[in-house]
Amino acid sequence: MVLTRSSAAIPTGRQVNRVMAIYVCYQFLSNFGLGVFTLLFNLYLRKLGLREDFIGLFNALSTLTWAAGALIVGPLSRRIGARAILISGVYLFTVVAALQVITTAPFALLGIAFALGFANAAMMVPSTPYVFTLIPPERRTQAQAFVFSAIALSTAAGAFMGGALPGLLGGDTLRNFRITMAISIALTLCSVVPLTILRTAREQPDAPNRSARTPLTSAERQQCRRDNTAFALVGGFMALGTGMLIPFYNVYLSSLGASPGAVGALFSVSALIGGVVSLSAPLIARHLPPLPAVAVLRSISVPMALIVGLGFSGLPFAGALYAIRMIGTSLSWPIESSTIGNVIDPRNRVSLFGMRSAAWNGGMAFSSWVGGAIIVHFGYRPVHALYVLAYVAAMALFLVYWPRRVRRAHEEREALAKSGALQPA
Repeated sequence: MVLTRSSAAIPTGRQVNRVMAIYVCYQFLSNFGLGVFTLLFNLYLRKLGLREDFIGLFNALSTLTWAAGALIVGPLSRRIGARAILISGVYLFTVVAALQVITTAPFALLGIAFALGFANAAMMVPSTPYVFTLIPPERRTQAQAFVFSAIALSTAAGAFMGGALPGLLGGDTLRNFRITMAISIALTLCSVVPLTILRTAREQPDAPNRSARTPLTSAERQQCRRDNTAFALVGGFMALGTGMLIPFYNVYLSSLGASPGAVGALFSVSALIGGVVSLSAPLIARHLPPLPAVAVLRSISVPMALIVGLGFSGLPFAGALYAIRMIGTSLSWPIESSTIGNVIDPRNRVSLFGMRSAAWNGGMAFSSWVGGAIIVHFGYRPVHALYVLAYVAAMALFLVYWPRRVRRAHEEREALAKSGALQPA
């Protein structure tokens, strides 16, 4: 029997654009607080007299519970829906972030770190699978580019506000840090509104011959396990490198003489550039082999990290490393998520991104904890070297598995189309 997608399920271009715009609005609002907290919270902890080893422990605990939450969110979202999980995550983040702002006791802050991880998992893990259910396959790279651009621009706006507002309020004091973070929490809470509007959005099935409730065969389960393992290992290696360095980068820049305003400017300008260039991701995916392009873009920060790790640790080099990394991530993420998300079994999509999130955050938890201790005892040069090694290993594994997997998936679909078992819409 020839299976086709029902014409009633095919949205018009205007409907897709409307859904995309609403979802981009959600991403902009929900990530604004992240931009502010990424810049200010480590500096807030330093104002409390806490060092990099405590900052590393805080990040380790929050990302470890993020990893555990990612494993829970996947199955839970299949039961109650990704949108409900996202809304719950926004509410939980609002409460936890408010506690972060008013808490000064170290042990209490470590307890808050646990809850923060679950809030982040609920806000982040269902995000990509959810947008895949709203947007037809041929528009997903474009949608992911717009989403990442919104995240980058939101992060830039948050970092700019985090760097500028304390000074406008009278100086870099604990009180002014708290006021700035409180405003960002309120803006993040507003992201519930676009999610509420999306309750009437119609899902777009991309595999009409596979119902979401159809059980996986034994061969399909094996393939899903291989996909999940490969995706998680790549994310885990990248996390090991990222966690050694990036959670401390605002403190590192401050140690080189940068003021909070200058750090905020660097973070916001880098995110702004990343948000703009990410819009060219669909063009790159159409004209270049997408997965080799992802590997190159993910790796463009490695030479600069090596230079800084060898001792060229001035502020211009450190700032260039951060900006280059942001640009590479901005371009690679939409291409990677849409290319891989389109070829894997749709029934495995939430599990795949959940496993990668768990591996990412587990790796970040371990490496930020270890990285904080390394920085306190040996400085920042060793963590730059470890960043380079981890990214080289991650991209080698990525190129060994995923291009071949994508090629095989396309061949299988072409064979099904020729045999008449699957007719494109």
